[in-house]
Amino acid sequence: MATGELIAVIARLAIGAAATFLAIFLWSKTRDAAWMLAILGVIIQYAGILYATFAGYGIVPAELPFAGVPVLRLLFENLPTLLIASAFLVVISRNRMR
Repeated sequence: MATGELIAVIARLAIGAAATFLAIFLWSKTRDAAWMLAILGVIIQYAGILYATFAGYGIVPAELPFAGVPVLRLLFENLPTLLIASAFLVVISRNRMR
């Protein structure tokens, strides 16, 4: 592995870990549905970063297909965005009710 690629992996892991730590810290301070969805999105995104890193080093299988669909990759790439979009919808619906 090239030095530049290793630095990129370490930076991605470190920044993701910091964001996840702060998200978990915020989780203990709030019970707001929108924030909870956004926090879950950050946590699952970091789980995806860990999975991709482990798969890249051969620690876990790179693909776990179900009916030809790479389920974990599909989940880790799309669920964080879906959760954050859901958080936005909660905030929008809350503001429309006023």
